[in-house]
Amino acid sequence: MYVVFAAGNTNTDFAIAGTTGAVTVAATSGLSKETTSSYTLVIHATDSGTPALTGTTSLSITVSESSSAQWLIPIVTFVAVCMAIPFL
Repeated sequence: MYVVFAAGNTNTDFAIAGTTGAVTVAATSGLSKETTSSYTLVIHATDSGTPALTGTTSLSITVSESSSAQWLIPIVTFVAVCMAIPFL
């Protein structure tokens, strides 16, 4: 499977593993609640079959600040992408 951000990652604050779809905060991220308090990432997946099946989903992330002034990002463990099955 091949997974990419289709939209929403304009500041490249997030990274996505191209083969698993795991979303993480990018090492070079400059997350700031004051700048951008929420994100809606559009994720597009394509498998390696013939014909290739594709699917798109969105992931909403809200940035919040803890009392110790450390940024908290929700941990995403799994994002399901439904892939259309072509009719023959």
